[in-house]
Amino acid sequence: MTDADNLPDIGVAAERVDGLIRAGDRGRLRHEPNIVHATWTRQVHKSLMARKSRLADISGMSENALTPESREAIGHRLRLTREALGLSLTEFATKAGMSKTRYENFEAGRNLIKPDLVAQIIRAFPAAKLDFNWVYHGDMNGIAHDLAVRISETMGGKRVA
Repeated sequence: MTDADNLPDIGVAAERVDGLIRAGDRGRLRHEPNIVHATWTRQVHKSLMARKSRLADISGMSENALTPESREAIGHRLRLTREALGLSLTEFATKAGMSKTRYENFEAGRNLIKPDLVAQIIRAFPAAKLDFNWVYHGDMNGIAHDLAVRISETMGGKRVA
């Protein structure tokens, strides 16, 4: 067990700091912000690790290679999008204005797709209402409902992020 495991909940730590401020106890107050910061950092880290684990379960990819913004996760979402649109690699790449090989490298997670090429894909499929949040972060809120449904069906009803 580390010192970080002994830290109080962020709410409790913040209340302690507020209490010391109200009491005017400057001696102990100098140490309390460090506890609040360490507690907050630990909770953010736990939240991120839980999200990473959930993404790995959904996608079948390894946890170490998968963060929402990793090139593997982005490539996975590109593949899900293409499959949900019912297009082959060649059809999708051609319509998006790039070679099959170049697009295939993005989808396979070998290369990270740049924003200007994502914008090119978004413009190529206006009915899908694709957006950067979906491609880069897995947030389906901005994409067309029917596409989101097809992607979810492809994944067995599991959420991406």
